[in-house]
Amino acid sequence: LMQIMFEKRLVARNESQRAHIYSARVKEDVTKRRILRDLVDGVFGGATEQLVLQALNARRVTPEEIESIRRMLDDYEMDQQSRSEHDR
Repeated sequence: LMQIMFEKRLVARNESQRAHIYSARVKEDVTKRRILRDLVDGVFGGATEQLVLQALNARRVTPEEIESIRRMLDDYEMDQQSRSEHDR
């Protein structure tokens, strides 16, 4: 697995010692975005809302989590509007 990640340039390898030491080359949030983009495209045909629906149906979601998700969506929407106005 580490060799595959090395070949994909996700990790760096220090070969100066007998045992190879690996370290991340890509930040965690960048990796998560790449994986999610591939998942949305490959499994859900590009339909982000289907990913969200399946995630919500995969396990019990508490009312607190739902409220937190609503706040995140509101924040996301406000950020998108702000960026749109800035790009004009």
